Amino acid sequence: YFSGPIYDCFKYSDKLINLDLMDNYFTGYIFSSMIGLELSNLKLGYNYLTGTTPITLGDYTILVSTILSGNYLTGTLSQHYNDLNYLRLFKLDYNFLSGSLNDLLYSRCNDTLYLYANDNIFTGTFLNNREISNCKYSYLNVGNNDISGSIPSNINQLSNYLESLYIQDISFTGTLPM
Repeated sequence: YFSGPIYDCFKYSDKLINLDLMDNYFTGYIFSSMIGLELSNLKLGYNYLTGTTPITLGDYTILVSTILSGNYLTGTLSQHYNDLNYLRLFKLDYNFLSGSLNDLLYSRCNDTLYLYANDNIFTGTFLNNREISNCKYSYLNVGNNDISGSIPSNINQLSNYLESLYIQDISFTGTLPM
């Protein structure tokens, strides 16, 4: 296992497209001065990383997968994540991320296929009866967050693409929509 902080030692690796540092003992903040890399896969999950998710992750416009699961990340996600047009796997689970769950869900609604946002402290309601017929989630896990309200009556609109939906341990009220 590797340990210690992740330094910006990769910033001069202009050919690097896959960076997998998962399942180690890395500590500290996620590096933020790697602008210019053309990363398509960034895997930093299951370490001991702290702090917020850097705004500069939104600069990796060809990212296809980002795994930040199982760290100690805090704060809200930057609006720069809306610029990640090729992102298909976004794993943020098992952190301490906060903010509006709906902002995250709608910002990635048309193109992210697999979203793991469970076991954080996101707040708000679940999809809030907004138009969701164009959402292309195949896998959506938002369980174990501070979500409340009722399950939206238009939840069946997700069925065009949705294969797995996890909404466990949430304080929903009311009944399941027909």
